Amino acid sequence: MIYSRNISIEDREALEIFYRKAYPQRKDIKKYLDSTLFSLPLSQIKDSLIICDDDKIIGVNLCISTKAMINNEEYDIVWSYDTLVLPDYRTTDAGTFIAEFWYKRKDIFGAGLSEISEKMSKVMKSKFIAYATAYIKFNLTSRYLINLIRPIFPLQSVYEKEFPLTLSVQDTKFQKINSPEDFVVPESGYWNNGIIEFKRDIDFIAWRFFQSDSRYTVYQEIGGNVYFACRIIEWHNIPLLYIVDYRFDLAQIEVFNDIIDGALILMKKLNCAGLYIRCSLEPLREICEKRHFLGKGQGAQIVTRFKPATKGDYPVFFTAADSDMDFK
Repeated sequence: MIYSRNISIEDREALEIFYRKAYPQRKDIKKYLDSTLFSLPLSQIKDSLIICDDDKIIGVNLCISTKAMINNEEYDIVWSYDTLVLPDYRTTDAGTFIAEFWYKRKDIFGAGLSEISEKMSKVMKSKFIAYATAYIKFNLTSRYLINLIRPIFPLQSVYEKEFPLTLSVQDTKFQKINSPEDFVVPESGYWNNGIIEFKRDIDFIAWRFFQSDSRYTVYQEIGGNVYFACRIIEWHNIPLLYIVDYRFDLAQIEVFNDIIDGALILMKKLNCAGLYIRCSLEPLREICEKRHFLGKGQGAQIVTRFKPATKGDYPVFFTAADSDMDFK
């Protein structure tokens, strides 16, 4: 019998089996689940929907609860992480359970939607509120890029290289943060007013970037609260430095150039083949384009039915760290 229920901590093993069926090519399923869903308290994942056939998981709509500031007022919201049904069950009631879930929940946000999520968003009349455009700037001196044309250099893995303790950019100096306790955030957890911004507090920073086996490195402005978090990814078998998250006061838009400059210095020190970043704000896209980053299409859609977010045309400060986009 097919039925739906909320997630429980005891679902860890069954979820891992489900994900291995859904994504047979992925090698990091256990780490993905451990570092996202099951590293959070149940109170933040309890709204996730599990669809079962007897004792087998055959579909999910995973959600993580958080907060957002929308035009200067804070709200509880939910990020939809994965909406999946195994292929053999897509003509069953599994899709109906997911549709009912989306219909009842008015506070869901989604980004980089799967095929089933995109269909559900259209049916539920979710509103598009922003694009998260991906940009790449290549390091033309990288031995990885040169070797694609003519393999003449022995390559040291970028994973073996040390991230520097500091990065100096004109009048700004960034330092590597080794512990969430050393991280500085505004008391409210927000850097800006009059826009849609998703909360960053110490708990979020610790969960997202400072777990014991974390692959992230975080740099923060010395004496300030500007920061960026990054990791190394492989794109077409070449290493890129990925700026996964960043925050600053948009009234000082030039600070984004400091983040880019710091990341470019880091990219070269690590001999990465390029720098990768996503931007949802038009002024940031303009900076990337002026600096000759290559844009990858229009970008991933960010959608919601949450009325406080859809009743006004608010700029949206989104990064890959807000949704599950960083993990895909």
